[in-house]
Amino acid sequence: MTIEKPLSVVLCWHMHLPKHRDLFKEGYQQPWVCLHVIKDYINMVDHLENNPDARAVINFTPMLLEQIDDYAKQIKSYLHDANALNDPLLAALASRDLPNNPEQRNFLVKACLGINKTHLIERFSAYERLANMSVWITQNPEGSFYLNNQYLIDLLVWYHLTSLGETVMHKNIRIQQLMNKAGSFTVQDRRELLSIIGKLLGSLIERYRRLALQQRIELSMTPYAHPIIPILLNQGSTSNTCFDINLPLFKAYPKGKERVHWHLQQGINTFDRYFGFKPQGFWPSEGSICTQTITLLDCYDFKWTASGSNLLMQSLNTKYVKKDHLYQRYQLDNHNIHCFFRDDELSKLITFTYSDWPVDDAADDLISKLDKIAKGANITDSSVISIILDDVYALDDYPQNTYSFLEALYQRFSEHPSLKLTTYSKCINHTSDRIPKLVLGSWIYGAFSTWTYSEEKNHAWNILCDAKRCFDYVVKNKKLQKQQLKKAQKQLAICESSEWFWNSISRNKSDTVSEFECLYCLQISNLYKLLYESPPAYLSELLAKDGHMSMA
Repeated sequence: MTIEKPLSVVLCWHMHLPKHRDLFKEGYQQPWVCLHVIKDYINMVDHLENNPDARAVINFTPMLLEQIDDYAKQIKSYLHDANALNDPLLAALASRDLPNNPEQRNFLVKACLGINKTHLIERFSAYERLANMSVWITQNPEGSFYLNNQYLIDLLVWYHLTSLGETVMHKNIRIQQLMNKAGSFTVQDRRELLSIIGKLLGSLIERYRRLALQQRIELSMTPYAHPIIPILLNQGSTSNTCFDINLPLFKAYPKGKERVHWHLQQGINTFDRYFGFKPQGFWPSEGSICTQTITLLDCYDFKWTASGSNLLMQSLNTKYVKKDHLYQRYQLDNHNIHCFFRDDELSKLITFTYSDWPVDDAADDLISKLDKIAKGANITDSSVISIILDDVYALDDYPQNTYSFLEALYQRFSEHPSLKLTTYSKCINHTSDRIPKLVLGSWIYGAFSTWTYSEEKNHAWNILCDAKRCFDYVVKNKKLQKQQLKKAQKQLAICESSEWFWNSISRNKSDTVSEFECLYCLQISNLYKLLYESPPAYLSELLAKDGHMSMA
């Protein structure tokens, strides 16, 4: 049949990053928050502002909002009051005196080359030339002593210039002048670049808020620090719902439900502090839901949530989900919240496939697939297609920072008579299908294997469980002052973030611990310190195996 109204399509972008800041050293150990803001998030909001017909759901982790705000404030504080910058690369960009220590200079060189080589470094001949000169240094680290300051300055400037969003490169005259200058950058050049970065960071949240108030986008949230709710609730510790096999056992999380309530309430409070209203929608970390999760979300009066099609398939007890079923909204029996399920195939095309395609071909292919769905026999006026993407993985590999792809995609949507971009809150007025049960799982394979299915990942989880038991003991038996308890609760939340469990913490003492694993162990160690307890010896051993050199 032909539908009378355009088919509704929701593009949902999930923006999240773990806490990269060391509470005690007051320094950011990784630059990703700053870089994602000035590149990906700025590009996204520019497109949404410049395309009147564009609509999207933008999901922010509340802890990410705090980090964006912190970056904006520290740059403003540096420019106005000369206070220290907590990001080592921004601090080096602004500094009049670069370090003489060979290890620190090697750190700067390595860090400035740690971005996409094809799309960022090789795109600009001046940057590529500096990168080529660094090859000998990376092979002979002791030779960094012979690098003069101007080389390091130019490398730092190009690193931050190419990390800017495409719209900034095209529209900001001062940025264009710096790129044309190519090298021999002065203190004034660097200060102006830092000022532009600070303005981008400082304006971002307000720009998204303004679009939401105009109902051109919808803003939604996850739990405060992006934990996996069913695992905190101890719902996923012994079985793998996708492969129907037993997982290696890991410890049950102590008082997990109490922590889930903390993340939900803290998340709502943080969201409201930055945007001025409570969100109607909730994207669960890693798309992980279960019946108990749905019950909790009902308690907080969220109107909608979403996950992956694998969970719908298992909940309907079928080996294949028909498109007309996938594109409906659902309500669990005796619950109010509406559940949407993404089209995994379409979402993965944007994440993993289209970045290698010519821009027009990619946009045309997606629209063609959607057009074919719109003309399908079982599609109705109430159908909605969900395309949900993780920003960190969906955006990084595109040329021009996804600028051309998103421009082409939004343009085609605006011109198409049978497709309409919308938001989830606009779709919940229709009647939802009832579903008797909701199978436990995530949006990846419908299971939790990405975070738990190995001895090493479960070892990382058990490290967190040990720290939580220590937290509970101290809270019960030692009277922490109010501010001390508040800091410890937030630090515990940082440690509960799901991102840490993507990587494995090796139990083999001969293995090197990655920078990411090291940061996880550092955050756990900081929690013990806030509790005035000695961190376990195994944390010191893991941190000692790390080869990471930080400027902070």
